Amino acid sequence: MLDAYRPSDLYDHKYGVNPIISGLLFKFRPWYYDGKMVWWGKDYELRSEAEEAAELLKRSVGKGGLSYDVGGEEQCQP
Repeated sequence: MLDAYRPSDLYDHKYGVNPIISGLLFKFRPWYYDGKMVWWGKDYELRSEAEEAAELLKRSVGKGGLSYDVGGEEQCQP
């Protein structure tokens, strides 16, 4: 299981999934920290989908394959 985002324990190339309250249910948002900024993915209904997306986000950002905003889905937080 991947960790939730907490700025107090970040280290380079850490990634995880944040639970987000959406009405009566949870949605899950993948994230990745590259050592300089946090990259966020879009929300997913299933945690397993968000975990796969977090791993993909890590691979994509690591290769320089993402910009600051790709189709409104990925975001960064310096």
